[in-house]
Amino acid sequence: MNLTQFLFAYFFLFIFQFLGLVSYSQSRAVVQKFDEEPSIDGSPFESAWDKIDDREFYMLNPVSGGPPSQRGKAKIGHFGKNLYVAGYMYDSEPDKIRAKSKKRDEMSGASDFFGVSLDTYNDNENALFFLTTPAGLRLDAQIFNDGQATPPAIPMQRDWNTLWEVKTSLNRDGWFAEMLIPLSSLRYTKVEGKVSMGLSFFRYISRLAEADIYPKTSNEWGFWSATKPSQFEDVQIIGIESINPLYFSPYLLGGIERKASLNNEETAYQNSTKWEKQAGMDVKIGLSKSLTLDLTINTDFAQVEADDQMINLTRFSLFFPEKRQFFLERASIFDFKFGNTGQLFYSRTIGLFEDKMVPIWGGGRITGRSGPWDIGVLSLQTGFLRDENTGEEILPSYNNSVARLRRKIPINSNSYIGGLFTSKFDMNGHYYLSYGADGIINIAGNDYINLALASTTESNLQSETDLTDLSKIFLQWERRTYEGFGYDLNYTRAGESFNPALGFEYRSDFSRYNTKFSYGFIPGDKSKYLKQHQFSIDAFTYVRNRDNVAESVSIEPAYSLNTNENHQFNFSSTLSWENDIDTFYLSDDVYVPAGNYSFADLLVYYQTPSFNFGYLYSYYRTGKYYDGWINSINITPSLTIGSSLQIQPGYGLTDINFGERDQRFLSHLMMLKILYMYSISLSASSYIQYNSLIDRAIWNIRFRYNPKEGNDLYLVYNDVLNSSRDEYSPPLPVSSQRTFLIKYTHTFRIR
Repeated sequence: MNLTQFLFAYFFLFIFQFLGLVSYSQSRAVVQKFDEEPSIDGSPFESAWDKIDDREFYMLNPVSGGPPSQRGKAKIGHFGKNLYVAGYMYDSEPDKIRAKSKKRDEMSGASDFFGVSLDTYNDNENALFFLTTPAGLRLDAQIFNDGQATPPAIPMQRDWNTLWEVKTSLNRDGWFAEMLIPLSSLRYTKVEGKVSMGLSFFRYISRLAEADIYPKTSNEWGFWSATKPSQFEDVQIIGIESINPLYFSPYLLGGIERKASLNNEETAYQNSTKWEKQAGMDVKIGLSKSLTLDLTINTDFAQVEADDQMINLTRFSLFFPEKRQFFLERASIFDFKFGNTGQLFYSRTIGLFEDKMVPIWGGGRITGRSGPWDIGVLSLQTGFLRDENTGEEILPSYNNSVARLRRKIPINSNSYIGGLFTSKFDMNGHYYLSYGADGIINIAGNDYINLALASTTESNLQSETDLTDLSKIFLQWERRTYEGFGYDLNYTRAGESFNPALGFEYRSDFSRYNTKFSYGFIPGDKSKYLKQHQFSIDAFTYVRNRDNVAESVSIEPAYSLNTNENHQFNFSSTLSWENDIDTFYLSDDVYVPAGNYSFADLLVYYQTPSFNFGYLYSYYRTGKYYDGWINSINITPSLTIGSSLQIQPGYGLTDINFGERDQRFLSHLMMLKILYMYSISLSASSYIQYNSLIDRAIWNIRFRYNPKEGNDLYLVYNDVLNSSRDEYSPPLPVSSQRTFLIKYTHTFRIR
């Protein structure tokens, strides 16, 4: 068969399957039903487990497919309205089993852990991950993009939470775990009484830096090889009950805020006090076994941790991750990304504006699957944002809506097509619209083609604006692998008027050409020292569309390695050219003048093994920076004392000397995190960050009591403390803003 015949055959096979004329079937293992319901006490040795099949682990790292150094197995079964999971982590040296934390959603190499992943829609791309340690902590996360991410990003969302239970026990044979996962906490598709899912189990042995997995999986995708739903075992569950969840989660919030502001004469600061009294509710309704409706009224996010302070040395905006729970459920449905140049929908545009919280009056969201289609619909109404001193309106009330459809291409289980639409409009008739189509095509093995095309429009748009100026396109061909030869070739073009009001863009009016090549080695048992290492070179060019100037050019060769004991090193050098740029400011009195620049720097990164009682994350950067010289260092140690206390100080220094212009940019960024965990349900944390650029320390203290999932009591204290107070006239107060809040949420589970 020649190439032309092959392409015709491939095309017609795709059409036939898309129309349902051709289908594929394969045998699947069955998740067994218990004869009697097991009790959840952390000791899975009762008779109920005897008839459930064992699934024994294989080594993932350091030797892929080899026998584990310690015996272990897992089991899964169902009864009534729940799935039950058991882990048997036998250990020849039980006194060396590690459990360094009780914190909710903590995942660290300092502890042993056991987890189960469920690809509930069997889409080979998304999964839910449930994990525990010998201390019995709970971690639940959503895996997306088939476990694929470019460091430092990770392919899972750990801030997502759902309802489930876990108990653990420890004895002279090892440690053991039992999980109860309500079917109402999962969304799945049921066909003729059968549910198809993907299944994987994972075990980590901290002191050995060893990862074990079921089913047998290659480690060719590097650290995140264990999180690839496309490699899970296909299983069937027969005869389970269909549970459509119904939860009501009302909350009450009260507190006091004291704020300092200049008096009318601007001669001194005066304090004003405001009492906070608020109530609201979230509701979760299972419309079907695969579709969920979330409703929210007077949404509040008082318990959300503060964003990490960052020093911005670029000409562009910084990107902060979403942490608010309402936006996290099946958040990957709404993903519509243009590589690393932006995305069509960014949920932090709703309810946040320039570090200010915008009230969310209410709204709803539908997520899940209908037939072959992934569905996501979201609509929220935000309130007015006014200046606290003058009462002047900063932002009007907006309706923010998003609709997403996505489906698997039938001929390939790892390929998708979809579309996304967003709208933002106020009561005066001003609107912003975005719409686009995207796709992921797995052409062979680890080779993927990604494409996205989107356009925007708005009410104040000039009628003569060309469609290409309103649009953005992204094309990518990548090989997703850490071992052997990998590459990423992509092209992006964004028009001058492309403006996704509910999205995020780093730049406008550009064409970007990017090539990345890599070659990685995973020695396995052939090396006494190295677990994996990789060479890479990443190059890109941003061309300004309006005049075809190559505005930014970068070439970055890099080498990274991990040792068998989990020491991590990375060495990279970046060669940069910036042409015809506008003046931009690093601070009020330090700037980079307009002009052309060429410069190079060196970055060295090192992280110690995390299984010790303490570990260190650090990097050092030195070299030219535009027409100056930069030295930047970050040192972040972390200490764990027992399983109850974690202390993490950190210090970052950035020193840029523009000698010829007699300017110097000097910033200090310091932080201290302290977490005390009395138990898995009771904890207190303190997080203070000092940023010399704003002469302020931001202090956040949180107390959390979580007797069971869905019931939370938070005490939150926030303070904005001023430094260098006497350098201002009039002198600044000790605190600019001080808030104390109490919030209680109680979940009523109807079914």
